[in-house]
Amino acid sequence: MTKTTLTSQEVARNFAMARQAAEKGPVMITTNGHPSHVLLTYADYDRLVTNTPEPSLATLFYSPEAADVSFYPERLEIKFRSDPFE
Repeated sequence: MTKTTLTSQEVARNFAMARQAAEKGPVMITTNGHPSHVLLTYADYDRLVTNTPEPSLATLFYSPEAADVSFYPERLEIKFRSDPFE
């Protein structure tokens, strides 16, 4: 997979070239020297969107369905030593 960088002016002048580059990999489009957009094929975009990792615990906690989840973790028993340097 090739990563290509084009300026927004290059993309405006020759969009066909940008589309061809996107067939080989993502095309980063810069404006005033800073990344502003990325051009992908639909297949790459779809793969990116559908292959999302498992949501984080924080995301799940704040989701509307969180109230419906039963969570009963096992009680953890912690034993302390009287002298930690024994």
